[in-house]
Amino acid sequence: MEVDSYFLSRWRKSYVKMAKDALDRVTSDMSKDVHVYLQENPPKYGKLRLLNRKMLSTVLRLDENFWEKSDEDYYNFPPTIEAVALKMAKDNPEYAEKARGINVLFHALRIMNKFSDGVTDKWLLKALRYFCEIYQQDPNINDIDAMIAFINKAKVISNKNSLQTLNTIPQEVKDSIDLNLDENLSTFVRQYAREYAMNDNSFGGKSI
Repeated sequence: MEVDSYFLSRWRKSYVKMAKDALDRVTSDMSKDVHVYLQENPPKYGKLRLLNRKMLSTVLRLDENFWEKSDEDYYNFPPTIEAVALKMAKDNPEYAEKARGINVLFHALRIMNKFSDGVTDKWLLKALRYFCEIYQQDPNINDIDAMIAFINKAKVISNKNSLQTLNTIPQEVKDSIDLNLDENLSTFVRQYAREYAMNDNSFGGKSI
């Protein structure tokens, strides 16, 4: 199957942006929950850490605003968000289904984002094929369910327990998080289905 190089180069850029936007939006949703949790459960610093802060403040003339900014940066750091979200799940059973599922999605999107720049042309076309199949099956699918379906098809993560955990994200949460797939994906999926996929006998079905 011959694919126009210009189409492929544009899709490559959009795939990279798609992975980044999806990760950013899931991270933002997790961060909101984490900040609410931290307001209700302020972190307790040990005596050694408090002493270290006091010494640094004296020697380097650091004021309280510096430490507030430092704490804010630390709790906006993706691995910290992930760790706090898991603690939230442990401390709050009613939040566990969302937290664990979103954490797995967060982990999968970090993998996609990390390797998005280096994917092959073959992989880019395979990704479009997967999304075509997903949207053909359900044209009205929400962004989270579409991404979960893609993660399963593309085997972004292989652990069966983790894949099952993705399905524990409550439906109202899935419906509320926009991953910006419409902007980054829909044009390419439609063009691929219309101009390329229908020439592939193994694809089948109508174009979306």
